[in-house]
Amino acid sequence: MEPHTATNFIDVILVTFLLWLAVSRPDTDSDATNRERQEIASIPVELVSAGVGGSEGEGRSGPAPTILTLTRTGALFHGGKPIELSALDRLPADRPLALRAEAGVPYDDVVRLLVALKRQHRQEVTLDVRDGPPASGVERR
Repeated sequence: MEPHTATNFIDVILVTFLLWLAVSRPDTDSDATNRERQEIASIPVELVSAGVGGSEGEGRSGPAPTILTLTRTGALFHGGKPIELSALDRLPADRPLALRAEAGVPYDDVVRLLVALKRQHRQEVTLDVRDGPPASGVERR
């Protein structure tokens, strides 16, 4: 092999390797996100029906949200594990928040949670709802 041919071969291998690196970046967050989704699914809650199209999580872009689940009994969960309002400052600040409040949760429990989040400077919170007609007794305008 001539020296010039070897240089071209090395250039081709190097460019191929760089393209492979650019295209196949590792997604280290996906395992944690999948594990969190499985833990969240283990907490059975009946979400409020808003009567809007779409499904849970539809239309989200960017990093996966940190999901908080509030049950009728007032229990708060993060990643399938109970969490106290005083521990909300330990939530990842670089991820958006999504609240899954079960249908029938007292309004003051939701307000207490939102106020605690606001104190942590977490003012952007999405509410997960299920698709379908609104709950009985709720007027659509």
